[in-house]
Amino acid sequence: IGGSFGKSDHLLLARAVEAYLKEGGREGRRALCQEVGLSFERMCEVQTLISQLGRDMSSLGFPPAPSSLSSTRVERGGREGGSDGARALLATMDEKGGRAYWRLVKAAVGVGLYPNVVKVVRPPFRYAKVAGGAVQVEAHARELSFYVFNKHKEPPVEPLASFYFPHKDKEDRVYIHPCSINYSQGAYTVPWLVFSDVMRTTRAFVRDCTEVSPYALLLAANTLRMQHDISSSSSSSSRPPSSAASGTLLLEEEGWIRFAAVGRIGALVNALKRKVDELLEEKVRNPELELGDSPAARALVKLIATDGMG
Repeated sequence: IGGSFGKSDHLLLARAVEAYLKEGGREGRRALCQEVGLSFERMCEVQTLISQLGRDMSSLGFPPAPSSLSSTRVERGGREGGSDGARALLATMDEKGGRAYWRLVKAAVGVGLYPNVVKVVRPPFRYAKVAGGAVQVEAHARELSFYVFNKHKEPPVEPLASFYFPHKDKEDRVYIHPCSINYSQGAYTVPWLVFSDVMRTTRAFVRDCTEVSPYALLLAANTLRMQHDISSSSSSSSRPPSSAASGTLLLEEEGWIRFAAVGRIGALVNALKRKVDELLEEKVRNPELELGDSPAARALVKLIATDGMG
């Protein structure tokens, strides 16, 4: 798996399930499992779970999902079928290999697993001399450090440590499990991962992890607040910061997850979250509601599918 499908154990599993369901007949699926090293019995269990979920959703009034996935749907990013309107919008984007669709799937994974978040700490940048100047050298996987937030961790004895590094005393170091496709990954576009669980042996290992979009984390957070830069607010202390003022967007009360942003980003995301929450509540009350008819749903899909560049 490469491109937008990479850096995600969950998307790797999704692609494996798609390939499994495409195979016709029991013998074909068993042969595929032997070829790629999958457990046929476990894949049968996954297929059963998919069927059970479809029946349960149907009993609640929601349209059933397709029972199988055709090769055409996989190649086009799964845009055919469905009744939520998202696939029709994705079709207008016409991204090669269905990358927009898989960005949506990855965002759904991120929102679903939140707040199981891992922070990726990179080493200082290194540069190599070339004929035209210098280029940045990619870090090795062993040089990266990974941390999870532990709000129950006791603070350090040294008070200065908490002052200069306010979240360092609440972090636990973890390691990527060798069975993960991210085990040998040295470069991440975004320094945040979500994970399914932590396995503790000689170390605390994170299994089944996925690099997650900042927008997925912003949408999943319960609270967002803007911390404006002192330099931008000191010049006009008598006036509140404008929406164009730069600062840091803090997620949750602790602010462990943070992004550099301008003020209007937080306001826009908060407004979108409120609209989407209202839309989902209405969808629960009326399962036949077409989400694709809502401007909020279309804005959400476009935000995730274009990674904020739409």
